[in-house]
Amino acid sequence: MVASVLQRSSVSSRALSTPLASTRSRRHVAVRYRGKDNGGREERGDVVLYSATDPVNGGLCPYSQAVIMALLEKKVPFREVKVDLSKKPTDFKELYHSIIPDRDVRERVPVLVNGTNRLVDSSTIVEYLAAAYPDSGTPLTPPDAYTAARVKLFIQYFTDHVVPAYNQLVKASDAGIQESAKEALMKALRCVDEFLALHGAGEGDYAVGPHYAWNMSQDRGEEQAKKNGGNPHEHYLMGPFYTTAEVLCTPFVARMVEVLPEWRAMDVLAECETRKLHRVAGWMRACLARPSAQLTGPNRKELVDGLVEWEWSHAM
Repeated sequence: MVASVLQRSSVSSRALSTPLASTRSRRHVAVRYRGKDNGGREERGDVVLYSATDPVNGGLCPYSQAVIMALLEKKVPFREVKVDLSKKPTDFKELYHSIIPDRDVRERVPVLVNGTNRLVDSSTIVEYLAAAYPDSGTPLTPPDAYTAARVKLFIQYFTDHVVPAYNQLVKASDAGIQESAKEALMKALRCVDEFLALHGAGEGDYAVGPHYAWNMSQDRGEEQAKKNGGNPHEHYLMGPFYTTAEVLCTPFVARMVEVLPEWRAMDVLAECETRKLHRVAGWMRACLARPSAQLTGPNRKELVDGLVEWEWSHAM
C-alpha cells in the first residue's frame, strides 16, 4: 500500500518518572490510500478512527488508544476524528447505528471506517486489523491456534478482573472501600502473574511457562535479557513476540502506573515487586516501553486532571 502523508501534528508533554514518560511525537496522520484488505475487496479512501477523551480518567479513551496502537503497529496510515461524547454529532450517531442497528444501544468509541468496512469495539477492531494486514508491520496474531487461544484467554481475564478492580479503586471515595479495592486489584494482578507463568512464553527461570508454542533457544533468551537490561522478566506474554494481548491491555496498565501513585498513593509496580509478582511487573514495564504505547499514552497530568473534574462533577 502506498500512502502520502498530508498532515502531521505534534504535541509535547512534560517528562515523567515512569516508562511512559519518554518524549512523544503524536500520531495524527491524514492520508489517502488505495489498497486491498485481506478479503480481496478493493477500497479507496481514508482509514478513519473515531475516538474520544475518556470521560472519567481524562486523556485519550483507553479503548481508542488500543486501536491507535494497533494501527501504528500494523503501519496503517489513518486519520483520527475526536468525538465529543457529551454532545454526539448526528452524523456520528448515524454512523454508529449503521453498524449496530439497535437504537437503544448507547453510541461509543472507537469506531473504525476502512473504505466500505465499518466496525465498533476495540477488541473487534484490533483483531480485524491484525487479520486484514497480515504482511504489514507487527504480526500481532500468534501463528498457531493454541497460542492464539491463550492470548485471548489472557485478554479476557485482564478485561474481566483487572480493569474493573482498577476502576473501582479510582472511583471509590470511602477509605475502607479503597483499601478493599486495592487488595482486589493486587489479587487480580497476582493471577496475571500466575497466568504468565502457566501460559506465557518468555526467558528466565521464572518467566517460562510449561505450555508454549513459540520455542526460543537459550541464545535467543540471553539476547532478549540483554535488551531488557538483564531483567529476565521484562518481556511480553509470548516472550519477544508482541501480540494483541499487549495492545488491548497496555492502555489500562498505563493508567494504573500513571494515576494510582498520585490518586491513591499506590505505586503499582513497586507493590508488585514487594509482593514478589516479578512476572507481571516485568510484563507491565515491557508494555509501557513499547514505542506505540509511548506515542499514544496520555500523561499523568491529563489523567489526574480528568479524574478531578469527574469527581467534582459527581459531587455536585
